[in-house]
Amino acid sequence: MTSPPKANYRAIAQLKSFEELLERRRRFGRVALGGAILWFGGFILLTCYAHSFMGTLIVPGLSVAYVLGLSQFVMVWAITAAYLHASTKTFEPLQEQVVAHELAMEPAA
Repeated sequence: MTSPPKANYRAIAQLKSFEELLERRRRFGRVALGGAILWFGGFILLTCYAHSFMGTLIVPGLSVAYVLGLSQFVMVWAITAAYLHASTKTFEPLQEQVVAHELAMEPAA
């Protein structure tokens, strides 16, 4: 049984495609985290300080608080869908470039 070849991590870290992959993933993470914190934080602040607004009935039995609370689930699904889209369209092609470069640099066995 043969072991997999050793990757040259220093060479990979120097690749422009690897640097771009890391930067784009970081950027997505910052934006998604910031949006989630603002949305959830806004909900918590409204719940704490805007009792009359949050208690407003949209239709009988359905308040603004309930709708905004359920919107948290919608926000999570939206972030998940956005990540899947970014992963397919942006992250995977960059990852494939990095892997292809590393495979091209392997010495012939």
